[in-house]
Amino acid sequence: MKAKILVSLTFICFLFIISVNTIPAESNQKKEPKLWEKARKIHDEALVLDAHAHPVIGGNNPRIDLELGGKTGKSQVDFITMKEGGLDGLFLALPLMKEEDRDKPVKMILDSIEIIKNHVQKYPLLAEIALIPADIRKIHEAGKRAVLLSIEYSDRLGGRIEMVEEYYKRGIRSITVTHDEIDRLENESSSEGRLSDFGRDVIERMNRVGMLIDITHASDKLQLGVIKASQAPVIASHSCMRALYDKPRNISDDMLKALADKGGAVMVTFACGHLSREYAEKAEKEGESPPSVNIEVLIDHIDHAVKTIGVDHVGLGSDFVGHVNPVGLETASGLPLITYHLLKRGYSERDIKKILGGNLLNILEKVDEISQR
Repeated sequence: MKAKILVSLTFICFLFIISVNTIPAESNQKKEPKLWEKARKIHDEALVLDAHAHPVIGGNNPRIDLELGGKTGKSQVDFITMKEGGLDGLFLALPLMKEEDRDKPVKMILDSIEIIKNHVQKYPLLAEIALIPADIRKIHEAGKRAVLLSIEYSDRLGGRIEMVEEYYKRGIRSITVTHDEIDRLENESSSEGRLSDFGRDVIERMNRVGMLIDITHASDKLQLGVIKASQAPVIASHSCMRALYDKPRNISDDMLKALADKGGAVMVTFACGHLSREYAEKAEKEGESPPSVNIEVLIDHIDHAVKTIGVDHVGLGSDFVGHVNPVGLETASGLPLITYHLLKRGYSERDIKKILGGNLLNILEKVDEISQR
């Protein structure tokens, strides 16, 4: 009897600890009650999409240690925190493999696709893989989370142009194009963003199959070359504004305008190290993470992008599981705070819904439409 009582008490304590640890970060934020109520209503009605996130691996084996179906305390984004934060769909960046597999890029991606697909199928009531824009709407209407697959860095093609079509057949719907030691997409002798033959072929084939092009990590020259070469809209899936924090990794106003002219968009990332020079310098100096920045800093970057290229060309790309995020956005459960702070800045309900996901969905539909031609 004593043993049973002890087990019961232990289980109750466990449940209490879990409940405390999983309270959404938004609950700790000071909010005006009426404005918060309005923000929650807008957020719940919106289709909220994240252009870039990473699934966390709890151990060394992705086939065993990947977990998106419930809170593990290790991940910033999973199907439960997505539901709590009203996040209806996201691009998950591949590969899942460890760096020791880097010399086998194609195998690394193919294995990762299989792992993610099999994992999502374990939770048919929580999520589904989306292959076309209409799938996102259908999955959202069913009350589930839409998962889209992307590849970060074009070296994962392994120098094989035919892998664009093969990856698309397997479910990949976006690639972050950049160059490295394996694939050189740009013509280095050109100062005008001219692509190499391989680079032009990659962009052409991505347009043809209907795969979204992402320029986030590329150099300014390569970004410009890709935007010029693409027939379809292009995005920067997780970028901050160089005008607010001048570092090469952030996107310039000129590139923002080039994206918008092509019908594309910038998806603003939550990473403190890209949002704030002060944070980045403290982190470098102290050798560890300083206190997170205020969420207002993120809203500043969104606001700058809107003022520079218009509200139709701005969205969200968290880069969850990659960086320290602003206070309140430690996990996907905090996403309604963005809606709240956009309301505080005077954004209309219509424009907020565009930023939260409407713009990204429109671009995906345009990319698909162009491929059908």
